[in-house]
Formats: sequence, structure tokens, C-alpha cells
Amino acid sequence: ALGRLAPALDSNEALALAERLPSQAKSAYLIYASDVLHPVEVGADQREHLVTWLGKRLGTPLKTPDLSKVGFELIGGRLVPVSGNPGALFMYEDSSGRRVSVLIGRNDENRTTSFRIASDGDLETFYWIDGPLGYAVTGEISRNELQAIANECYRQFEN
Repeated sequence: ALGRLAPALDSNEALALAERLPSQAKSAYLIYASDVLHPVEVGADQREHLVTWLGKRLGTPLKTPDLSKVGFELIGGRLVPVSGNPGALFMYEDSSGRRVSVLIGRNDENRTTSFRIASDGDLETFYWIDGPLGYAVTGEISRNELQAIANECYRQFEN
């Protein structure tokens, strides 16, 4: 499903943003996923408040993907900087305690991109840009598992 997005980056600025997204997603994941007590600002028990608050900060309605089909539950989210603008970071955890993050950033200079992968050791990031929003799914899990999670996120964000 993700392959239908055609690369259409037509400016250096948009390309630079697409290239920055995975490194920012990696940094946010490494900082917050390892935090035992405070990985998120707002817990999953306040999901409606979380998406309303972050949506207002990003200037667009947001939703948190339901990743239960792929074995992960939302633990919450937080406001993070993405390329100098407000961004949203949602954190998920599986039954064994492994975490994945979903980072959403907004930049009106974005151009739609195809699904891309960035790897750094055991850390994998799948990312794509759709109109003014960029999405990155990051985790220290197998590429196949992370791709299944990214596919589920993509499917839900597109509907």
C-alpha cells in the first residue's frame, strides 16, 4: 500500500526536511523510549486530550493509530520539536516491554515522498511525507516487524 506514493520532491528545502526526519525520529526515540518513569507527557488514559492538544499545536487534526493488531499498545505521547516546529511523538509498547515511536511533524514546504527506510545499527526508522505532514516509525525491533507497524500506521493515517 505504501508504494503508491510517488517521489515528488521538487525543492532543496523539502528534500532537506525529508532527510532530517529520520534523524529527528531516531533522537526522539533514543531519548524517550528508554525512560522508564517518564517516556510520555500525557498517558494513553487521556488519549482524547492528547490528540486534541497535539493536533492544535501542529495545526491539524491528529489521531493515534491503533497498533493492537501488530501487538503494540499506546502508552501516551508528548510534544517534541520537529525541524523547528511543534511535532507529536506517540509511544507504544508490546507485552515484553519493547517500544516503538510514531513521530509526526508538520512543514508546509513538504512534498509527498515514497516510503523510505533509515537504519542505524539495531535501530530502524520507516518514514514518509504526505502533503504537509511527515511520519516516522522507529524502534529497535526487526525490520519486518517495524514495516508491519508502519504499514498499519500508514493505512490508518490515510483513512
